[in-house]
Amino acid sequence: MNGAAVEYEFDVFVSYSRSAGNVCEWVWNHFYPALKRCLEDEIGKADIFIDRQLDEHIGKPWPDQLAHSLGRSKLLVPVLSAPYFRSPWCTAEWATMEKREEQVNDSGLIFPVVFADGTSFPAAVQQRQLHKEFKNYNVPYPKYVESAAYPHFHQEVQRLAELIAVRLGEVPEWRADWPALRPPPPGTPVRGRLPRFGA
Repeated sequence: MNGAAVEYEFDVFVSYSRSAGNVCEWVWNHFYPALKRCLEDEIGKADIFIDRQLDEHIGKPWPDQLAHSLGRSKLLVPVLSAPYFRSPWCTAEWATMEKREEQVNDSGLIFPVVFADGTSFPAAVQQRQLHKEFKNYNVPYPKYVESAAYPHFHQEVQRLAELIAVRLGEVPEWRADWPALRPPPPGTPVRGRLPRFGA
């Protein structure tokens, strides 16, 4: 890789809305474990952050953990559904990585995966390359691994992992001044299609 590998802690930060119906179960049961295995096939050891890991650091404020982990992640993989851009934390995670892209003039640090919807996303999101194929394989139940459709899901994850693996070798070197944006205080009006939060 490059010198950035010394300072980064995670290859990928998986972002998703916990209030988004079936998304949590799908991410935990299928997407995260499959992505980790497929990415390890491509690059060897793969470090993927998912917020379930916050339980391992009991006693530390979870907003600080999220900000630190995203700041030390090379790429963002947001799992999109209608509630994603209604979640202040999800939107802050997206805006943080988008701000980093602007900071280094590199628009390839976000790999959006579409779990559901896709028509109500902000215009700036619609203009990105969205991995919409996952809408065909968004079954959350554990027994999905036994279905005839699961190998096709696995192939989609493999394709995504291949793209991510290439991009990991091209990320900018880690910087201590990466943005770490937080949601605005409750009750703060948010304007614009894709809110930009203050640090």
